[in-house]
Amino acid sequence: MDEGKRCPWCKEEIGLWAVIKAAWPTMIKCPACGSKLTYEIRLGRFLLTQVLPAGLVMAFLSYAFSYLILKKTAVNPLWFALLFFVILWSLFEFIIAVYWRKNKKLKILI
Repeated sequence: MDEGKRCPWCKEEIGLWAVIKAAWPTMIKCPACGSKLTYEIRLGRFLLTQVLPAGLVMAFLSYAFSYLILKKTAVNPLWFALLFFVILWSLFEFIIAVYWRKNKKLKILI
């Protein structure tokens, strides 16, 4: 299934980075022709079933991990937790982008 990797307008591969750097799955832009693309997903369902739970779990894990590591130092664990959260969120976005490119279909956003 190659429909999630190629632009429906120009038929060029959009690349993984174009999917990752989009703020939302409805804001993907083709690097070749500049057309606005979206994946055929239900955005509200995606936010409630994947983004919100993943964000809460990652926030808890980030703070718990940073507190356990830095509890006896003078360093504020909140900064480390924020850094760890950004790293976990980037990994989450990468996994979602790979999944969408493999299993979902791109369409042109009008």
